[in-house]
Amino acid sequence: MAVDSLGPLAEIAHKIDAVLISHPDTAHLGALPYAFGTLGMRCKVYATLPVHKMGMMFMYDHFLSRRTEQDFALFSLDDVDKAFGAFVPVRYTQHSNLDFSGSLGDGAEMEITEEGVKKITSGNRTSAITVTAYAAGHTLGGAVWKIHKDAEDVVYAVDYNHRREKHLNGTVLDSINRPSLLITDAFNAQGVPHLKSRDDDLMKAILSAVRRDGNVLVPIDPAGRVLGTYFPFTTFRRLIAHTGLTLSFIYQRAATSS
Repeated sequence: MAVDSLGPLAEIAHKIDAVLISHPDTAHLGALPYAFGTLGMRCKVYATLPVHKMGMMFMYDHFLSRRTEQDFALFSLDDVDKAFGAFVPVRYTQHSNLDFSGSLGDGAEMEITEEGVKKITSGNRTSAITVTAYAAGHTLGGAVWKIHKDAEDVVYAVDYNHRREKHLNGTVLDSINRPSLLITDAFNAQGVPHLKSRDDDLMKAILSAVRRDGNVLVPIDPAGRVLGTYFPFTTFRRLIAHTGLTLSFIYQRAATSS
C-alpha cells in the first residue's frame, strides 16, 4: 500500500460522511482499515453483502500474508474489524438514505490523543441523499452506484463487465437512464480476450506443464475474482481424475487445504 498517496485522504478522513464500496478487493477497499485505524475515519460504509463479507476475508488474508513477510504495522486485525463493523449491507436496487449519524462533521466533536483521533460525540444529521447499488458484473456482489439528490443523479461505475460469465450476469448499467454525471473508467477500451479463449489458454498451459512432470502454482486472490478463476478448474479436475495428479486449493487462513 502506497501510504504517501493517501495524503489527501488523511486531510479529510475525519470529515467524510459516507463511503461507497464497489468491489471486495484491495484495489477498491485496501485503505479502509488504515483510514479507520489511523486517519480517524468514522462513518457508515455502504456495500452489498457479498462485498462486505468477502472484503473482510480479503483484508484478513492481506494482513496475514504481509505479516509473514515483514513487520507489517500499517493496520491491525482490530482495524479491519473496526472498518467492517461500520458497513451497512444493501441489496441491489435498494434505495438507501445516507445515515450521517456516525460521522464526524457539523455538530460533532472529536479529541486528538496520542493514540490518534477519538470520537466523543457525533452530530445527529439526516440526509436527503439516496444511494442505490446496481449489479456491476466482474465480481460477486460488485456494484455500480447511483447517487440521487433532488432531481440530480450521479453514477459511479468502475470495473464493470457487460458480458455474462459462468457465475455472474453482466452489468445492468445501461438500465440507468441519462444521469447528470457518469464517473467511469476505460480499462477495457481496447478490448479483452474472450473468456473462453482465456480459460482454454490457461488449461493448455497447465496441461503442458504437468505432462512434463511439472508442478503449477496459480496465485489468485481470496475473494473477488476467485470464483471466476475456480470454475475452469472444475472442468480441469474431471480431466485429471484418472491421471494420479492432485489439484489443491491453498488459503492463508485455512488450517488445511482441500
